[in-house]
Amino acid sequence: MRAVLAADKRLTQASIARECGVAGSSVNQWLAGKYAGDNAALETVFLRWLNARAERQQVMRDLPTAPDYAPTPTGEKIMRALKFAQFGADVVIVYGAAGVGKTSTVNHYAASMPSVFIATMTPATAGVVPALEEIAHAVGADTTAGGAARLHHSIVARLRATNGLMIVDEAQHLNPAALDQIRAIHDATGVGLALVGNEYVYTRMTGGTRAASFDRLFSRVGKRVRITGAAVGDVDALADAWAIEDRDSRALLAKIGGEAGGLRSVTKVLRMAFAGAKKKPSTADIAGAWRELGGGA
Repeated sequence: MRAVLAADKRLTQASIARECGVAGSSVNQWLAGKYAGDNAALETVFLRWLNARAERQQVMRDLPTAPDYAPTPTGEKIMRALKFAQFGADVVIVYGAAGVGKTSTVNHYAASMPSVFIATMTPATAGVVPALEEIAHAVGADTTAGGAARLHHSIVARLRATNGLMIVDEAQHLNPAALDQIRAIHDATGVGLALVGNEYVYTRMTGGTRAASFDRLFSRVGKRVRITGAAVGDVDALADAWAIEDRDSRALLAKIGGEAGGLRSVTKVLRMAFAGAKKKPSTADIAGAWRELGGGA
């Protein structure tokens, strides 16, 4: 245990305790030879953790790291929309198929531009207050202020005069009141707003009985980017990033990218194929990985 702590400076006694499911004081006392409880039982817990850690490290060594970002045609289209929103202090909606690089492009944009804030929504943040809490965390506003009105004022004070961009990812989870509240933040601050999500985030604004609830937001939308699936150029760019040159392998990846899951499936297949082959995978390795993931190759 001491050797592991000395070799990995990211580890602490507290982090080991959390992973082992024991009290932090137990780790400290055991290392000091002062643990008063059942030492044999505690040592069994630590040994199990050390073995699991070694296995995890081996798996991570075998699995290749996917490229952080591959500049795809679809990604460039999304980047242009985000720039339009930020530089024009406007509202954009980026919506469509899953697995085409929306979130990875958003993260890349945020890493390369100043004053970009990403708030990722979930079913738990559908309402006004939890959505505001998520945004407050994302922008670095005061989250201790209780209630929607105070959170709104805290967020507005943080964003005003930043010339920034507020990106709301997985926006389809938000209910009409929460979306309208986010529209109000855009109005009050003048920062750009990008709503990113699946088809539902857009279609429910334009039809059905709820459409009227979105009038104030929809009328402010300056650009709409719909992505129906991964383009061939997207898969080519990802294959280039992984240094896949074989024509048959690239054709198979294009087929995989055209199915549900898009570029996300291509990345998963390539990670598995590289891990299994321990070298640049062949077309057969890629096909095998695709079958393991439930594909039809």
